[in-house]
Amino acid sequence: MKTRRLNLPADLPAIIRLDAYLNGERPSSEIEKEYGEYGGDIFIGEIDSKVIGLVSFSADRWDRVAIIDHLAVDENHRGGGLGSELLSFVTETAINRGTRILCVQTAIWNSDAISFYRRYGFTERGVFPDYIGDGNDMVWMDKKLT
Repeated sequence: MKTRRLNLPADLPAIIRLDAYLNGERPSSEIEKEYGEYGGDIFIGEIDSKVIGLVSFSADRWDRVAIIDHLAVDENHRGGGLGSELLSFVTETAINRGTRILCVQTAIWNSDAISFYRRYGFTERGVFPDYIGDGNDMVWMDKKLT
């Protein structure tokens, strides 16, 4: 897999497809605006020049804490290690920038994501009731890097 920075608008069709895994169906203009205005780093993973995954993260310089905002892999490529590669890439990038703690949040019903992050050393720190809508709780997880 090759990892590179997101290139809007050229990568927009692939991002729209991946965003559907994260947020359901949304208008392409909304997705382009969100990713275009995003203040963190966005990297995509490609195989044979086809975008198959994405990871985005943002970091506060003052406390050296970073959060993974999105991590998605095309459903036809799941289980092949691409999510692990993207997570490793963002972890290395965070370490190289002096990050002490890497955080992630996911819906409590997303047991696959929770198990995935646990396998890579993330620990559950709390549950926020109704964080992403009524009855849709969010799990906060983090991992110490230094």
